[in-house]
Amino acid sequence: MTTDQALTKVFTLLDRVQADPARGFVCEAELARAVTELEAKNVEVPSALVDLCARLRAEKRAYEAQEDAFDNMPV
Repeated sequence: MTTDQALTKVFTLLDRVQADPARGFVCEAELARAVTELEAKNVEVPSALVDLCARLRAEKRAYEAQEDAFDNMPV
């Protein structure tokens, strides 16, 4: 992936997160990969973007834990 492609990917994913903040964690893995790609190309990534990735990752884990708890509820 070129730097331009990675930047385009990041901005596209940020638009998705902004459009639906409650479900923004869905694109967490894609966003993290694009940010990692930029970092590998020595592109300076703002700390706010890295923080957003971490927040989305935490939200995703919390959502998955909630789903697991719901799935394991006795009937």
